[in-house]
Parts: sequence; structure tokens; C-alpha cells
Amino acid sequence: MTSVGVIWSAVARIKCLKEIVKPPESLPIEAEQLLQGLEGIKEALREGQPLQREEEEEFGELEKKIVRLSYEIVDAIVDASSKSKEMFSVSMLSQRKKSGITKLQQLQTTLNGFQDDLKSSGSEQSPASSRSTGSEQKPKKKLSASNTLTQWGFKKLVKLERKSSRMSSSEIDPKNMIDSESEAGRELDYDKAAELKPKKIIDSESNSNSKQNMQRDSVGNDVDLFPRLRENLLNRSSEDSVVYIVGESGMGKTTFTRKLFHDLKDSFDVFAWVPINHNFQIKRVLQLLLQKLGPSQDQYIRDMNEIQLITHIFSALQINKNNLLVLDDIGSLDDWESIRLALPVANSTKVIVTTSSNDFLKLKNSYQISGLTKPDILMLLSNEASFKTGSEKIGEAIFDISCGSPLFATILGKSLQPEAATAGDQLVDELVSYIPQKGKPQVLGVCYKRLAPELKPCLLYLGQFPQGQEIEVEKLYLLLMAENLIISPKEESKTSLQSSLKDLARRKLVQVQEDYKSSCRLHDRVREFCKSKGSDEELFEIVDFESSIKVGPHTRRLAIYLSKYRGDNPIQFHSQDTLKKILSLLIFDTFESAEEKSEWPSEINDLKEFSHARVFNFDGVDFTVRKVPRGIDRLVLLRYLSFRGCRLEELPPSMSNLTQLETLDLVVHADCKKMLIPNNTFAKMTRMLHLYLPRLYAASNGKAKVQLQGLERLEILVNFDTEACDVKVLSEFKNLKTLSTISEGQANDLEDVIKFINGQAEKLQHSSVDITSFDCYNRGSASALKKLLECQFVHSIHIEGRISELPDELDSPAEKVAEIFLDGSEIEDDPMNYFGTTFQNLRSLALSNDAFLGSEIVISAESMFRNLRSLKLKNLQYLEKLTIEQGAMVELSTLIIEGCGCLEEVSIPKKMHDKLQKAQGDNGGDVYSVMPLPPTFNTTPP
Repeated sequence: MTSVGVIWSAVARIKCLKEIVKPPESLPIEAEQLLQGLEGIKEALREGQPLQREEEEEFGELEKKIVRLSYEIVDAIVDASSKSKEMFSVSMLSQRKKSGITKLQQLQTTLNGFQDDLKSSGSEQSPASSRSTGSEQKPKKKLSASNTLTQWGFKKLVKLERKSSRMSSSEIDPKNMIDSESEAGRELDYDKAAELKPKKIIDSESNSNSKQNMQRDSVGNDVDLFPRLRENLLNRSSEDSVVYIVGESGMGKTTFTRKLFHDLKDSFDVFAWVPINHNFQIKRVLQLLLQKLGPSQDQYIRDMNEIQLITHIFSALQINKNNLLVLDDIGSLDDWESIRLALPVANSTKVIVTTSSNDFLKLKNSYQISGLTKPDILMLLSNEASFKTGSEKIGEAIFDISCGSPLFATILGKSLQPEAATAGDQLVDELVSYIPQKGKPQVLGVCYKRLAPELKPCLLYLGQFPQGQEIEVEKLYLLLMAENLIISPKEESKTSLQSSLKDLARRKLVQVQEDYKSSCRLHDRVREFCKSKGSDEELFEIVDFESSIKVGPHTRRLAIYLSKYRGDNPIQFHSQDTLKKILSLLIFDTFESAEEKSEWPSEINDLKEFSHARVFNFDGVDFTVRKVPRGIDRLVLLRYLSFRGCRLEELPPSMSNLTQLETLDLVVHADCKKMLIPNNTFAKMTRMLHLYLPRLYAASNGKAKVQLQGLERLEILVNFDTEACDVKVLSEFKNLKTLSTISEGQANDLEDVIKFINGQAEKLQHSSVDITSFDCYNRGSASALKKLLECQFVHSIHIEGRISELPDELDSPAEKVAEIFLDGSEIEDDPMNYFGTTFQNLRSLALSNDAFLGSEIVISAESMFRNLRSLKLKNLQYLEKLTIEQGAMVELSTLIIEGCGCLEEVSIPKKMHDKLQKAQGDNGGDVYSVMPLPPTFNTTPP
């Protein structure tokens, strides 16, 4: 990009900032003067007139001006952000689309024309434009204007975010974050800035294999479209930076794009795949994008406002001139425009947008994914559902009703596969009867009819949850139990649910994610069927406020999408008695929607009428804005109450009246402050079985402890904090099956926890110990650490703080420990042999934030790690070399290395590399990445 492009991009941002920074006079007056100066140059070039001498001189000075001006702009933004209550709200931008975003688009279009005029007039040979700021001349010490601008802004806002992690935003003084040296003309350390640059894994052989796999797996229009898109995206000289892949849900656009992404990413320095949730929240999307682009600093990113996120993303993409981004499943053009603000105006960044919205088809470089042909469908059925010769008629009928949708074809094929080989014309006639509804979710009725009776309510129940939402299996189990929809004995019910989900997953009706916590979700088209069928069978009703909703007299379950409430569509209940018959109420919201409409719908502002409710689930509700509805304490029959993912800073005292509660989930959103819990909240909840406490909490009356006495029936206790609770109360919980504890590193408390875990050997099925402030120099710490590593019934260990040296010899190492996460441990000797030989059942190991201070890690075959599935090394700033030898970690399925800026060499077995590459391609997730890529990356042959 020439100097003209740099100025052009900066000017576009200045004009955009004038629309959104409050107050606008915070911007320096020189910004307006600079814009006026450019207008004269632009008009002269458009009319074909040569630049006058004074204009050339002015043009030559613009680059220096834009650097100096950028410092002032960042100051103005920080000042405005810290003083303004609104901060930088992209939702506000959406409301001002005509005056803000549209003007920016028009400006960009005009500027692109300006650059074309410069090229055609030969002005690129002028002294001004010959000064490259792009990739033609790679700077060594001094930075070009664009990099100086972006890195200076990045550096400045990193300071802001780190300060904000130590103080509230009201305490931030932007002036305190300015370096003492002069801002103008400063030099930045290019090598230090380059450490921010994430890279890729390069392996020429595996890249070639991925292309072959792509050709083998591709069917239908993939074969034609794939090479066209590939050529477009690899064309560095092309000004087409964005391509849009459009297709109906279920047509395979995400699968196609994932293959394209994994084929292309080795040609880019920076690559990121960002899934866009259907419940679009711009801040969450920006956080995800920034997390993907560089060394992870989750605690800082979580505290950033939107202007900080946008500035960091912009900087990361400007520093790197070769970027590939995928934004998967964007819902609307408005959502896309909001995200686009964070992307450079002129850069070699390539963006792939996938969407189901046909509105994108009017944009340049949009490509539509259509259905598969009949031969393609028959091939798919043969590969995915093992259809054999003799099943052609059924295959053709599936093609007719699926409209070429690979999703529908696969689901139908999986369901009909057992009878396909022997079925006669009767099955074909049944399928043909669905042709009038072809291409609609109702065709899944033929699959639903073939489900076992116990699978049907489980599948339909999932239809209540919002589009694309992941549902934890444990949460689903507790909900179904509270509503008596699982009638197996307790010991068998969870196993029964897991078996049902696996059966539904085998039929491709449910997507199950096996991770740290198992979860499941429905594909959009399957959800549409469940939503319709659930309503028809009066299993539940969904209130989404998009149209007038009438809740029938027999409705027992209600799901309310509060994020779509605008006050103009009331909930119409058949009668007042209908409310009393509701057994379950699931309320889903977003924090952004609460800012736009903070009132509750009048029909649910007072909950006392839901007097027979057994389940109340709040999800994503901001109770600091909306407040807890009245009457919740009157729901005396309530069995299940959840505030998971909400903002709730104090538990209402009246909660103590809910004496029938069996499950209470208080795991609120991560950005919440310490929750205050009133005294005696749990005193009457003697039926409690499952208690999920928040990560941070304390008793309302200051120094007192949160009282948990009397909860003798507890089976699950999560986030038991030895600072907030009396550790001696653990002795009362004789029935615990799951226990997770948090300790600030006090040796006495830690030893009491270990003693309790060892004493619960017969019943405890899972236990975890999380130490937040461990210090090896504190009295008793070394002894407590040794006892923890010898605890025979602990399954997960998280330690944050200085360990320095691991215990030399363990009398009897913990046999059941499956997870070890160390953060800031400052271990000096390579710990891999210690962990690999000591903990035979270890499945996940993570070292982060200088957990290891040495320069080399060697994982030998002798260190075993026979069961290790996941290894994560993060922010180990002294690590220079990593070697994984043949025969080590044979079960490894996830390898993440990030933020290890001094890493010079990585060597791993070729077989492991290929296995991880395949897992990455199949899952589309982050299971294999090394960022930044070291200068030497070897794959050793067997």
C-alpha cells in the first residue's frame, strides 16, 4: 500500500471517528485541515492536472502529519472513552447507520477511485507515492507510517487494558499512560512488535495431502467453485478482499468453507476462524476475533471496551500484511457492517463470509452454494450411510425430498439405513408422500417416526433453546430430572441420557461435542423441526416477540427470547389459569438487549402467578439493568433455579423461601464482581442436591462466612471457596459425588480439603482443586503441594502461583488425576518427564504464563504420557526448543502452542503431525496450532 493508501485509510478512520466519538470536538482540529488539503489534491488529479510544486511539497509532508496526528487521535479516543458513559458502542453505530457507516462506505468508494486515478495518471512514480509503506520494503529498524500508527496505538492501549485490570474504568487517567519521551518521531522496536504476529504450521507434504483429500471429498458444485475461490483469495494483487458464500442452512456451506480454509491457511501469515452466534453480540464477536489473532490475554480482552477491541484488531491486521479470516454464519448485512469497522480499509487481508441471507447476493464476489445433484446424493449416501447396491430407489426418493441438501440426505440416510437394503415399494411410497414438503424441515418427520419412544421427548426438548446454542449435557440432565422427563433410577438416568444423545448423534439429529464438558446442539434445520413439532404436540411454546404469540391452555413449558422484546408484542395467555399450569420457564437474553429495553414484559414482571412452576432458567440476563422479577420467592414448588451466564451481583434475601429447591446454579458471567450472598440463604434449603456457587462470592455481612450448614443431601458442590466458606463444613457432606474447591493457597485449608477428598473415596466420582495464589515460600506450602500430588482421589488440579520446584519423590502418586493446569509456576527444570512418568492417567496438561522458565522441553518416549489427549503451552517466554520424540504421547489429539515468542525450533513425529492436521480439518476447531511459527519446524519420520 502506497503512502496515498496509508493517508486514505487514516482519513477514512478520522471521518468515521467524527461520527462516533463523543464529544466530536475531542478530535484535533488538524484532522479537518488535513481532510481539506486532500480535497484539493484529489480534484487536481481527477481533472488530469499535474501537481503544483507547493502541492507536491504538501503531499510529501502528509505522511509525517498523519503519524503525528494519529497520536493525538488515539489520545482523543482514550480520553473520550474514559469520560463517556457510552464508551464506544457499536450498537450505537448500528442505530446511526445512515449518518455513520454509510458515509464511511461512500468515503471508501471515493478513495478507491482516487487511488485508481493516481495509478492511471502515473502519479505512483511521484516522490510522495514512491515511499512504500507496505511489503515492498520490509523495515528493519524504523517503521513506515502505517505500522508506526498501528503499533503505537496498540502499544498505548495495551497499557490501558493492563491498568484497567488493576483499577476500575473510572480511575483510569489516560495521561498517566503516555510515555515520557516525545510522541512525535519516536522509533518503535520492530522486532518486539513482530512478536505479536501469529503464524501458521507449515508442512509441504501435509499441505499437498490436504489438497488431495479436498478433491476426493468434494462433490457437487464444490469441484467447480473451490478452484475459483482459491485463485481469488490467493491473488495478492486483487482488490477484492472479501468473498461471500451464501446458501440455505443445511446446504453444506460451512463444510465447504472449512475445507477451503484449511487448504488456504498455510499460504497466510495470520488466519482465524470465527463462528458468529445467531444471537449476535458485537462485543463478543470482537473478543473472539482478537483472541484468535494473537497471544491470548483473556483477562485483558474481557475487560476491554469496544473501541479497544477494534483498535487491537485493526493493529494486528495492519502489522501483518497477509491475513485470512473466516466469519462463519453472519445473520445480516447490518451485522456484517458492524464487524467490518474493525478491518483495515486497504490491506491484503482476505475475508470469507458465510451466510444464509440472500441479501448478500447483491454484493460483489458473492457465490451461492446450491444443492447436490442426484449422483452426488447417491455417493453421499454410500459414503455416510453405507447404502449398498439395491438401494437406488430409496436413494432417488431421498434426493427428491431433500432438494439436494447434504444435511437432509445424511439424516434420512442414517435413519433409513437399517431397512434400506430390504425395504420394498412401501418405504419408497412413504418417502414420496413428503415430496410436497421437499426441502422443508418437516421431511424429518420420517426420521422422527422411527425413533424409540424414549428418544423423542429428549430431541424435542432441545428445540426450546435458541438457534446455535450449546447445551451442557449435565445441565440438560438436571432440567429433565426436575421435570420428571427421565424416569430411570438416579444411578442409571445420566447414563441413559448420554446413551440417548449418542444415538441421536449417530443419526445426525444432534451434534455432540466431547470436550472438558460434554455439550450438544441442534443444527438449525433440525431445530426448526423440533420447534414446530414441540408446539404441535404442546410440549412447549416459544415466545420470540417476532409476531403475536398466543399461549394455549394446555402449554406446560414456555421459552421466552427476551433479547427480541421491544415492547410492542405482548404475550397473550389463553387465561390467567394458563400461567398456573406452566411447569417450566426458560428465559434467554443478551446483555446488549438489556441496554436497549430494560423493562420486563408486563406478563412476567411478577412471577407469583406461575405458582406451579418447577423449573426457572435465566440465561444471559443482566440483572444489574433489568432487576430480578418480583414474586420469585413465591414459587415454593420450584425444583430448579439457574442464573448461569447472567449478571447478578447480589442474591435477593427472599431466595431463602425456596425450600423445595434441588438445583441452584449461581455460576454467573465471568465479568461479574464478587457476588454477595445474604446470611442464612441456604438454611431452609435442606432438599438441595446440586449447588453451583459463583467463582467469586462472599457473605453480605462482611467478615462472616457463607453458611452451608444443613445441606446434608448435597451430591454436587461446585466452587466451594475455602476463603468464603468454613472448610470444616465439608465433613457434613457425606453424599457428595462431585466436588470442586477453590483455595487461595493457605496450607491448612488445602490440607483439610485433601483430607476430606481422601475420606470420600467410596462416593466421590469427580473432584477438582483450584489454588489461586500459591507461593512456595509460604510456610507449609511445599508439604501441602506434596500431599495434593499424592491425593489418590483428586481428578483435576489447577495451580496459579510460584512452585519453583516440584516435589522430588512422591510416596504414592495420585493415580486418578486426569488434568493438571499450571499458571505462573516458575518451574526451572523441564517438568515433562516428571509428569509423564508420575501420573499415568493424565489426559490434559497445560503450562501457561511462565509456568516453565527453562529454554528446552523434551518429551521422550520414556516419559510415556500414554493417555494424554491435550497439551497446551502458552506464554512461556523463555522457551526456545520443543522436541516430541517418537513413541511419546501416542493418544495426543490437541496441541496448542501460543505466545512463546523465543521459540526457535519445534520437532514432532510425522505421524502425530498428520493425525493432528486431520483432526483440525475434520473438526474445524483449534486443536492444532503453533503461534508464532518458529524458524525451524520439523516433522521427524517414523
